[in-house]
Formats: sequence, C-alpha cells, structure tokens
Amino acid sequence: DLKLKAFAELAVSGAQVVVAGVDLTIGQWLGARLLAELAPHTDVMRFGASDTYAHVVNAAVERVVGEKVLVVDPRVSLTADEARRCIAQVQRGAAVAPLAVQADGTVDAIGALLRGTAEPYRILHDHPLEDALKTKLTEFRAPAIAGRTFAVMADAFRAVGGLDERLVDDLDLESLSVRLRQFDDGFEFCVLMSVLA
Repeated sequence: DLKLKAFAELAVSGAQVVVAGVDLTIGQWLGARLLAELAPHTDVMRFGASDTYAHVVNAAVERVVGEKVLVVDPRVSLTADEARRCIAQVQRGAAVAPLAVQADGTVDAIGALLRGTAEPYRILHDHPLEDALKTKLTEFRAPAIAGRTFAVMADAFRAVGGLDERLVDDLDLESLSVRLRQFDDGFEFCVLMSVLA
C-alpha cells in the first residue's frame, strides 16, 4: 500500500506517525500493525465504522507528542515528500492543506467560504483542475479549511477543542476554521497549489 509506504518513510526519517484505521479488514489491520512494529515512532489505532471522522482525528491527535499535526484523509495518497512539504509550511497562526482533487480529476476545493449554512461553499468545487492551476499561485489564502487533509500546530488544534464531534458533512471543518480564527484573529488557511491530494 502506497500510503503505508509513505508513512513508513516519514517514521524512519524521525516523524511520529499515528495511523487511525476505521473499519479495517483483517489484512489492512495486520499491515498497519506490521508498520507499527517495524517503523520507529509509529502508533496504530483501530476504530469502528460508527466512529465519526471528528472522533477519530481528535483521538489520533491526542497521541501526537510533536508540535505539528498532519491529518490525512483516508481517500488521499500523499507521498512522504508531499507530506513533508505540508508539515514544513505549518507555522503558528496558519493551517496548511494540499489542493484537494476528486477521483475524476476535478477540483474538490481550494478552501471554503464560511456561510453558516448546511454546508460550507467549496471554492472551485467540480471545476476542471486547470481552472485552479491557471492562477499560477504557489499558495492560495482561503477563508477556511475545505479538505480533510490538513496540517496545523498541535497546540492550536487542542486549544480550540479539536474537531466538533457533534458535526458532520464538513461542518466540523468549518467549525474548526471559525474557532481557530477566534483563537487568533490573524489565523490563515493556506492551500499549497503544487501539492495535489
């Protein structure tokens, strides 16, 4: 599995890796356990199908001892180098995310607008990837987090209470974005346009 290979490469380079598996088959669980046994700084957690995304992320972040956290959507495959680029860009007062691309190659989002409605407005959602790349920006400052892959300082994430486990359908991400801005009114959400996820 390419994802486990990237995690192993990160762990060998000294990064702490927490793999939070949800509703894993026995083969996937054994692969994750093997990774934890062989790679330094690696922990594996297992969750059931009824556990929410917010609960899984919050529990995994509690195990992190470092300054920075990279949350990776289970549907996304980042290389170790792409993960390192996201982590390297994180600083106090900023969260970083890759450009979110859907399976069909269209843009999932380059951030979100906070609308306070049933779901956040995902910027450039369903647009061809070329539309996002036309900007020739290396980074895009977005009003809010849109994708489930993002990096943030661990203390900021914890200070605002993590993801709200009562919310679903990306409202947990909108709520996190609002609370991070309340925590630090200059907080920024940066999308790395050259890292596709």
